[in-house]
Amino acid sequence: MGKRKRVFLKGILVDGLGTPLIMIFSLLVTPIYFKYIDTEQYGIWTTAYDFINLLALLNAGINIQITQIISSRDQIYIKENLNSILYYQLFVIFILILISISGFTIMPAFSSRIISHEIRSIFIITLIISLVIATINNWLNSVLFSDNRIALSNIFSHTNKIMCQFIPIIFLLLGFEILSFSYSHLLANIIIVLLSYLVLKKYLKKRIKLFYFKFENFKRNLFFSFKMFLGSTSYYIVNFSDTIIIANFLSSHHVTIYVLTVKLSQVFRFVVAKILNATFPSTTQMMLEGNYKRLKELTIKFYKLALRLGLFFCVMIICFNEIFVKLWVGNDKYGGWTLTLFAALICLKESIYPVFTNIIYATKDIKIINIILFLETILNIILSIALIGKFGINGVALSTVISNCIISFFYAIWKASSLIKLEIYQYLIPTITVLLKSLPSLALLSVLYFYLNIESTWMKMAISIAFSFLINILMFEVVLIFKYRNLTLKDIINKIVYEI
Repeated sequence: MGKRKRVFLKGILVDGLGTPLIMIFSLLVTPIYFKYIDTEQYGIWTTAYDFINLLALLNAGINIQITQIISSRDQIYIKENLNSILYYQLFVIFILILISISGFTIMPAFSSRIISHEIRSIFIITLIISLVIATINNWLNSVLFSDNRIALSNIFSHTNKIMCQFIPIIFLLLGFEILSFSYSHLLANIIIVLLSYLVLKKYLKKRIKLFYFKFENFKRNLFFSFKMFLGSTSYYIVNFSDTIIIANFLSSHHVTIYVLTVKLSQVFRFVVAKILNATFPSTTQMMLEGNYKRLKELTIKFYKLALRLGLFFCVMIICFNEIFVKLWVGNDKYGGWTLTLFAALICLKESIYPVFTNIIYATKDIKIINIILFLETILNIILSIALIGKFGINGVALSTVISNCIISFFYAIWKASSLIKLEIYQYLIPTITVLLKSLPSLALLSVLYFYLNIESTWMKMAISIAFSFLINILMFEVVLIFKYRNLTLKDIINKIVYEI
């Protein structure tokens, strides 16, 4: 097994274990939160958290530039440009501080009478400091990731998320209420940034020259990041602006209903992206080498995997989200079937989309897709504001489906295929194959949903989904299982992973 595949599989293994663990933690701790705070306070925290995540848009392109710099393997080039991207990051941090202070001060969503002025001030200051540390942490994590230490990068990322979910319980028990979340976020980021620095200390000392500054490099970083800003706007608006719009036009309570209802979609739509992100450094290297033959093979494989998982997650969310939310946090926090349907469609699109954007972003030919994404973002905001008055939280989700699931999606497929010289018709047979092989498991999900009543238990739901997924695995891997039937179960699993 080659070095690239070993690195990739290690990253996948960590992600494969880490993502479900984070999901389980989220399931366990969220109901506990509501024993100490109400839906309004939780909505304020969620809105604030999404706001600081939205501000991370200003970091757009930095991680990709770090990957491109380190992938070059030219030590002189790395020293000059890594230093430049560090200074650019410090410039971005300064802008982040100014915008975050303005946003928290001006927006009605953060002027709630539910919390006192003193608590509100501490909450905002803590979050701003946490935002700065998280930005530094992301820069260090990008260096780890780009140096093909993908497993370690994922470990730090997952550990951070788990701490942000678990530590609030301790602060809530101590009576800190809404401040529990901002304190936890700050503490988790401090711990991870210290660990990342300790790991990278020697690496950075060899490659960072503190007083070296070249304005041409800085300008290049700025222009590339601006292009990425235009494109990344779509991602950040889709994932982090909904709560801000809902909080400002409806209430923090509606934010809580919205967030809890779309929780499954938010978790599962990033599963495929997480898997494919581990391939980005290798994809960048193959694009630089012009290894299009291998890229074609991998693109078809990843497309089949993404479509397969996307379809399964989509139907699973449609069928079981209502049961899930009601068992998880209660009937009063479910936002309805329409919102569930929109969330499921977004999950399907987001599962397939990274297959093609990874190829595009591995090059510097990103101008057109970023313009398209930026225009879609403007449309999304306009539609969200226009529809929220009439359709409520459903209008916000509908605006995302309309604006983000059509033009950029099909452009990405065409553009990526052109870059690696893959004809569009070559996706036809893989698409039909995946659809046919997926039908039994998707039909079983639907049948089991109708069999289970709304008062179902966790066990029934878990068994239904697990059994349907097992049928999905058998339909896709039955040939391999039969071919290697004389091997041990461990060896069969290794063969299946290798073939994927």
